[in-house]
Amino acid sequence: MNIAHLTTKQAKPPGPKGAPIIGCAREMLTDRLGFLTRIARTYGDIVHFKVLGRDFFLVNQPDMAQEMTHLTLGIVAKALFDADVHTEAAHVGAAMDVLMHNFMRLMNPLAPLLMRLPLPGMRKILNAERVLNQVIYRLIGERRAEPGTNADHGDLWSMLLLATDEQGQPAMSDAQIRDEAMTLFLAGHETTANALAWTWYLLAQHPQVEARLRSELHTSLRGRLPSIDDLPNLPYTR
Repeated sequence: MNIAHLTTKQAKPPGPKGAPIIGCAREMLTDRLGFLTRIARTYGDIVHFKVLGRDFFLVNQPDMAQEMTHLTLGIVAKALFDADVHTEAAHVGAAMDVLMHNFMRLMNPLAPLLMRLPLPGMRKILNAERVLNQVIYRLIGERRAEPGTNADHGDLWSMLLLATDEQGQPAMSDAQIRDEAMTLFLAGHETTANALAWTWYLLAQHPQVEARLRSELHTSLRGRLPSIDDLPNLPYTR
């Protein structure tokens, strides 16, 4: 967060009005961090407020792309594997970024040979793959260790773990299940995270659209999280 004092007669960003004369001086004196956090959440990345007649602007610059990556990782893991990876989201996200940024290198026909060379770039890729393998194999192990392992939970893990061949034997090894999960992990979060990050960027460039979106969400949801049943009441959001 950055706070700047500005003297300007141009239109100002949204923000709290504060008390007459003193503005938001009391909040800044008694609970500065809490006050700045609240107004950033309420009014967005750029917030205007007054203190003793002086104009101040709070500029909050979160790494939106990283935040969206963490969000979509959690959603993909929960939706496909009924698993919680939020505590590992930072490490998983960083590992996935490494693999995505080196995708063409990995597609090189000589990649298996290059991966054996002690090159810094190759070691980085191998470390990223190791992180993801640890997470995915842990999830496989946890599901196999659950009581009623043969029960169908209605998620992707169940489909993969319960798949059988024509003789009724398990059709997939843990390594094959890992390959399927890795593909879905990579494909299921990165494009969605990028789309969301660009959505927030475009909304920030068009305040009238953002205002209409916020108004619809506030009217329909009243501060609660949305569900699939709310979609008919969110035509503008859709």
